[in-house]
Amino acid sequence: MNNDALISVIVPVYQVEKFLPKCLDSIIGQTYKNLEIILIDDGSTDNSGKICDEYAKKDTRIRVIHQNNQGISFTRNVGLKIARGEYIAFVDSDDYLENDMYEYLWKLISKENADVAMCNTCEDEGFRSEKPIDVAYVMGPIQKYFEFSDWMAPWNKLYKKELIGDIRFDLAAPPSEDEVFNFELAKKDAFVALGNQYKYHYRCNQNFGSVTKNFRPAYINRIILIDKCLAYAKEHNWMLHYKTRSSAQFKHVVLFLIKLTMSSSPDKASIDFLTGYIKKHFLRFLFDPYLLLRMKLFGLVCCINFNLARKIAQIYYKNKK
Repeated sequence: MNNDALISVIVPVYQVEKFLPKCLDSIIGQTYKNLEIILIDDGSTDNSGKICDEYAKKDTRIRVIHQNNQGISFTRNVGLKIARGEYIAFVDSDDYLENDMYEYLWKLISKENADVAMCNTCEDEGFRSEKPIDVAYVMGPIQKYFEFSDWMAPWNKLYKKELIGDIRFDLAAPPSEDEVFNFELAKKDAFVALGNQYKYHYRCNQNFGSVTKNFRPAYINRIILIDKCLAYAKEHNWMLHYKTRSSAQFKHVVLFLIKLTMSSSPDKASIDFLTGYIKKHFLRFLFDPYLLLRMKLFGLVCCINFNLARKIAQIYYKNKK
């Protein structure tokens, strides 16, 4: 096959010594050979950085950068800045790929000169795309395919570097930097080629969803940034995106409130912001068809009496353990 086009594969690496070799083996073993593999060690304190250096000695396509810990958005942006390829791909360093993933995506993106190619995602322990692509091949504007659950993730895609241009991952967006990044690309009226084969193996990261992980006031930025995306979607009649992501927004509001109830000293300003968000969008929150009833009830209890909601959550999760 024609491997003339260079694909830059950007891999942020942080504390993944257990999974990194399998990830890197799956990249260097790709049937599409013309790769630039950029490994960015984001201040790992385990053996991840050492593993990167060892692989660079084995494969001349690998470039390694070591930096102080800056977070995944900053790290991906470093990769974008130095990438030399005509096409860009991202891989999370605890995941791995089918050996023909980039050959598959390359064929999709070049078939009709699309801007982005995307495949389905699976995980060995049972995770699969919640709403997968169910046709062998389809192409159209990104906005038309917002229904596919993985459209906002960067790691199951191949992008034209020209499309990305100066768009970067927003440092203020965690935990939704991926969604904001792809939303900005969608504004460019990009065309995406979708294929139904499962080529990317995603290792579910349970850390963020865990109630034991402390709430950070910076999470409020997620609500603010996604609200701006929703406003743009509504203004431009991207109603499928608006409806599905509105539900995701409400879900995050409730999850953040749960985290706050489990905190030893919950931040009052964050509580006021999140409960105020529910009150502001009360009817949409109440009648949202995708939001679970128990999440609606918990959100309403938080609005009425946060201390009561806190006691309920603590008893629930104590008994659950």
